[in-house]
Amino acid sequence: AGGDGWVLVVEFTKDGPQARSVLAYGESSIATSPWYSDQAAMYARGELKPVAFSEAEIAAQLVRAYRPD
Repeated sequence: AGGDGWVLVVEFTKDGPQARSVLAYGESSIATSPWYSDQAAMYARGELKPVAFSEAEIAAQLVRAYRPD
């Protein structure tokens, strides 16, 4: 089998990069995780989601933060 699993489109503008992406097979390899296949339907429809670059963009999209001890 072959083909795209991660699609990333980037535009380099004067205000910084603007990007959209989709990860067909999900972020997790654990089948019970909500991130296991959450982007599969988006991929099938040809949809992309915004990619966060700045701290403010990342904070706005943050679902969970991990802090090492």
